[in-house]
Amino acid sequence: MKPGSKKFWESGTRNTKNIKKMGLAPINEKGFESFGLDILVQPDQTIEPTTGLSVVALNTPGHTWDFISYWIPKKKILIASEAVATYENKGYLQPEFLVDFDTYIDSLNRLKNLGATILCAGHHAVFTDEDAVVHIRSSIKAANDYMSMTEIFLTLEKGNIEQAVLRVKAEEWDNRPWPKQPESAYLLNTWQRVNTIWNRMNRN
Repeated sequence: MKPGSKKFWESGTRNTKNIKKMGLAPINEKGFESFGLDILVQPDQTIEPTTGLSVVALNTPGHTWDFISYWIPKKKILIASEAVATYENKGYLQPEFLVDFDTYIDSLNRLKNLGATILCAGHHAVFTDEDAVVHIRSSIKAANDYMSMTEIFLTLEKGNIEQAVLRVKAEEWDNRPWPKQPESAYLLNTWQRVNTIWNRMNRN
């Protein structure tokens, strides 16, 4: 689906309608506008902005292969986004590995040792002090629990990805209260997570 295409525009319109139904506000309904880049950040590069605070671009693959987190050592602020689990309704932690499980765990272990006191996770939450460290540790446990559950479903379904996805959805999404990720986006990400685990099972 290409930006600017009719399907892309219709998808964005549906998402806006879903957000409105959830009662979330304010909503920016303007279309995405492209922008230029001043610098192309490299993995593990330290950036020295004019604020005087150095920012380290940490290589944290797992969610995607090129995923970057940002660490501000002087303030102990970690902008990890989907390198850590997403905090969902009722405290559920959604693991965010899409391309490789073991690489995702390695990245989490790297982040765990930084000693962040402010953790900006992907979507919904910012964690401070001890909660920041606990969330990273809990992300590791959530990922391992997710893998164990999915391996059981894949074994029961004899490797049928689509059927295993439906079992995972019934377990973690169907009864989750709103607001939550729209079903279409959830299924897309879940298929990728389940497929990643299936590939890992076959490698091992």
